[in-house]
Amino acid sequence: MTSGGLVLFIGGAFFSIISFKRYKQEKRLKNNGIKTTGIIVDIIEKVDDGTFYHPIIEFKTIKGEVVKFEGVSSMDKPIINDQIELLYNEDNPQEAVEEDGVASKGGIYFAIVLLILSLLDLFSIINLTYESGTPKT
Repeated sequence: MTSGGLVLFIGGAFFSIISFKRYKQEKRLKNNGIKTTGIIVDIIEKVDDGTFYHPIIEFKTIKGEVVKFEGVSSMDKPIINDQIELLYNEDNPQEAVEEDGVASKGGIYFAIVLLILSLLDLFSIINLTYESGTPKT
């Protein structure tokens, strides 16, 4: 197996698992979470292959507890003091998500496509390896 094929396969599997876990969490909060409004109070800027912005969102629970959490990263810079609709877990308010992104199937579909492509790459490498009838090392 080439290192590129292995990286694609591992990356596809990893992203698929993370996306599925996030989808399940968001779906659970959509069904059982408490809706509230949060405010962007800060922004963390992270530069890697591009600049990504992570909003720090603050909200108050129904019990009056003030909670801050890091929202979903974006390449679009959020605006301080913007209001965001949220859903949070009453038993664990740190488990909160922005409502407009809740249970989005786009990430799941992307993860499935990536996993399928990585499996096709893996199978093509295996086929090339055994094409001569004996495994190549």
